[in-house]
Amino acid sequence: MKEKINSYRDLRVFNNAMDAAMKIFDLTKAFPSEEKNSLIDQIRGSSRSVCSSIGEAWRKRRYQNAFTVKLNDYFITILDKICTRITNFIYC
Repeated sequence: MKEKINSYRDLRVFNNAMDAAMKIFDLTKAFPSEEKNSLIDQIRGSSRSVCSSIGEAWRKRRYQNAFTVKLNDYFITILDKICTRITNFIYC
């Protein structure tokens, strides 16, 4: 039997994103303190923004095209930018 989904918080993808965000938060606690205002904040903010975007897309789900575009735009464009920023922080 299918589970009834009443909210974006019932979506498996949202719960997976939240679990990942919490793991990222715990992992970044071990980073050096001098990275607090740059790398750590960037990584934590990026992980939280995934959850936020899923919620935003859910609210637009009544409009199939808007829902699909929001997810596609986020997961293709924004995540690419986030990965680039984090890579630059790590290697610079």
